This record gives sequence, C-alpha cells and structure tokens, in this order.
Amino acid sequence: MITYNIVAASNEATVVAEYTPESYRATDYQSEAALEKDFISRLCGQG
Repeated sequence: MITYNIVAASNEATVVAEYTPESYRATDYQSEAALEKDFISRLCGQG
C-alpha cells in the first residue's frame, strides 16, 4: 500500500512525499548492534 503525506501546502502548490513501507515478519529479530548499524546506514543514505 502506497501512502502519500503532505510535506508542505500553499495556495500555489502542494508538496507530497511517497512512502512505501518495507515488509517484515514479526518473527524477525535483530540485536541492538545490528539495529544501530542499520539506523546509521539509513541516516547516511539520507545525507
């Protein structure tokens, strides 16, 4: 399911962002170190 979120709106334009959730299983678990590594990787990817 694709969800659109309004980022900014004015009388002239509307800016939206597309969000596609990543699929995961409730049985998947990560260690704290793996969570931190993934989090830092995602932050670096965003600039």
